[in-house]
Amino acid sequence: MSNMSDTNKLDIREADRLEITVLMDNYTDIFQIESTDVCKRPQLPYFPQILFAEHGFSCLIKVCAGNEEHTVLMDAAVTPACLFSNAKLLKADLGRIEAVALSHGHPDHFLGLAELLKHVSEKQNKEIPLILHPDAFLERRFNIPVIGHPA
Repeated sequence: MSNMSDTNKLDIREADRLEITVLMDNYTDIFQIESTDVCKRPQLPYFPQILFAEHGFSCLIKVCAGNEEHTVLMDAAVTPACLFSNAKLLKADLGRIEAVALSHGHPDHFLGLAELLKHVSEKQNKEIPLILHPDAFLERRFNIPVIGHPA
């Protein structure tokens, strides 16, 4: 039996639907345009409107239960312009984000965060929570074996 007090218990309900839209990752194929019920790709009216890819990650998580809908952003990519462009092409409304969660403190997951938070806060006229582990930004050793060690 858990020792959690009543005030610490989570009220978790069953979701009717969960949607995950990958806004940024490090892979793109401009010739891959077919969509399915599970994998929905943007319909591109002309070639220059393509999804950007970069060494980074971001996804929009939408949870639906009854008539309620909650949206969380997981990670914020590297480049805000690329993140915003992909969100627009995928018809993902960043203005509806209720919170941002960071998986870990690597730059390819958070460099777009400041601009994103500014954008969302202006849309909603309030600040939104940022959820991350307290050790997310601890200083870490960076070791690249091919470069060698400094003398």
